[in-house]
Amino acid sequence: MLALCSLSMACGFAEPYTACEAGEGFEPTCGFENPEDLVLLAGGEWLLMAEMAPMGRSEGDPGRLLAWRPGDDTRRVLHPLDGADAPDAEVGDAECPGPPLADRFAPHGIDLSPDGSRLAVVNHGGREAVELFALGADGEGPTLSWLGCLLLPGESFGNDLVFLPDGSLVVANMLPRDPGFTDNVRLLMGGDTGELIRWTDGAGWSEVAGSRAPTPNGVEVSADGSTLYFTAWAARRLVAVPVDGGEPRSVDLGIRGDNLSWDSSGQLLITGQDTGMSELVGCTSRKEGTCPIAFEVLRMDPETLEVTRLFSHDGRSVFGAASVALEAPGGWWLGSFGSDRIAWRPAP
Repeated sequence: MLALCSLSMACGFAEPYTACEAGEGFEPTCGFENPEDLVLLAGGEWLLMAEMAPMGRSEGDPGRLLAWRPGDDTRRVLHPLDGADAPDAEVGDAECPGPPLADRFAPHGIDLSPDGSRLAVVNHGGREAVELFALGADGEGPTLSWLGCLLLPGESFGNDLVFLPDGSLVVANMLPRDPGFTDNVRLLMGGDTGELIRWTDGAGWSEVAGSRAPTPNGVEVSADGSTLYFTAWAARRLVAVPVDGGEPRSVDLGIRGDNLSWDSSGQLLITGQDTGMSELVGCTSRKEGTCPIAFEVLRMDPETLEVTRLFSHDGRSVFGAASVALEAPGGWWLGSFGSDRIAWRPAP
């Protein structure tokens, strides 16, 4: 990122917005840290989020997996937990050395298995891996128990991920883990930097044919498991590619598409930023408030790839740097890669 910073000529950005008051059609709840990705648990009572650790953070100050009940603002840390046992891996990669280091845990994208029994998490802390957890509950709310991990291959840097109906996993490999000068030039010039990779028990990792693209970011799969949809963040495009290989289709988004989610009508929700590269890099130095980065939430027909705008915001007040939108009764929950808050956007 430092190399990218110098190539971008500047890494400054406007001061973050710190007031925590409703306005501009958004209702924020503060006291979180970079809730980059969200999933809504069964029943709709709890949101589970990945609080992403800022880049450059020192050891001993990890990111977290947190469950939040909006109805009464109950917050429950699910991982890492002080004094938790360190079990042996039960599933996943036979080479997995054990649970992630608690003081370096750095979650990114998350996804629930189709039956809701497992959570998969991209983790950058101490190793580049997908961490697998069993999702349970006790008398106070949701619980997570670590099950195993999938070590990402080579110099992969994962972003988002999705379970396929057959139980395999697809990860958006965004760019090399330690990008050099050539990698950063390729990124800035809009060249391909990564691809989708698929884990299948017994076969390990393989590249999804036709998925090479500039900075693959968010990823989702069709209900029948036949088509993957992912955002090419730097290119401001969305790509649809058959799971088993084939000719990809793509559509211009006009924004840097981040995470994806399905709504109740079977349309794909696309959340992304509308800003320059240097402002996004500068956002990683924020200490409080919300990054003043404009964003949009789009809705796309998965068959025709026709895109319409649901809503947008300039990010200079209330809430900015949105990275994901989840539909819930009456509106949408919004997470952010650079905020101390989550926002609720009531439906018109």
